[in-house]
Amino acid sequence: MAESIRREAPLPGDALAAELTWLAPRRGLRPGDEPVERLAATHAELRLQSLNGTWATRRLELAEADAWLAEADELARSIAAFDARARGRADERAREREELAAQIVPRCPYCAVPRAYAGLRRVVTAERPDQLSRAASDLARHGARGWHEYACPRCGSVELFDDGALEHPLPGAAG
Repeated sequence: MAESIRREAPLPGDALAAELTWLAPRRGLRPGDEPVERLAATHAELRLQSLNGTWATRRLELAEADAWLAEADELARSIAAFDARARGRADERAREREELAAQIVPRCPYCAVPRAYAGLRRVVTAERPDQLSRAASDLARHGARGWHEYACPRCGSVELFDDGALEHPLPGAAG
């Protein structure tokens, strides 16, 4: 017995899933169709799952089924190529960020020693920018801002880096 060809989204027509079965008229006394290999098929049945989860069945001529399968395969190839290019760009940006982070050594301008990473500080402004709050209820609201803090182990001066720009702690920070 021939197996159905199953595909998952992305598919032509925004289907979530599809099942293509090659069919030929059944031999013998029972009427109807039976699943067969592609070379023995006279037509095909395409089941498509729509975005709402329901399934619809269509009878296709062999040329239509071949064209649908080719379109589905081409769509999958083009999406895979797009995803690969996007991963390549993301990897390149990550390499650039790592190189930049490796060049930055947070040093105290007063003591000339490397600053130590003191962690991520989340702060929000309350009504006016000069009113800062670190209350948990305020942090849950939008507008919370994060800074990575590096402190001098000798004099206590602090340097801040915006959250999300680089991976922290920086490699050049004191341990």
